[in-house]
Amino acid sequence: MNLSRFVLAVVVSGVVFTANAHAAPGVQNWNRFCIKFYADWKMKPKHRAFAVSTAENWQSCGGSWGYETKEQARAAAHKWCKKYSEGGASCRVTAVE
Repeated sequence: MNLSRFVLAVVVSGVVFTANAHAAPGVQNWNRFCIKFYADWKMKPKHRAFAVSTAENWQSCGGSWGYETKEQARAAAHKWCKKYSEGGASCRVTAVE
């Protein structure tokens, strides 16, 4: 099966909300958009990865899916999260499947 590769990076400012129990392990606070994006990302084809910035005032998140390997998906999600993070804030990959 030949899957196309997809990458989505999103920048969202504003209030950060506490993520529910279904959020990726190790992430305490995400903004509302990143919580929804993560839930949508979970339905995407593998291999996929999800990254969230560590910025407090301007949170970005990036997701990738449809990659041939987990390593490719990880690199893509990190790249897009970092690209849109405030002031080059670091991003961390929170989930890879």
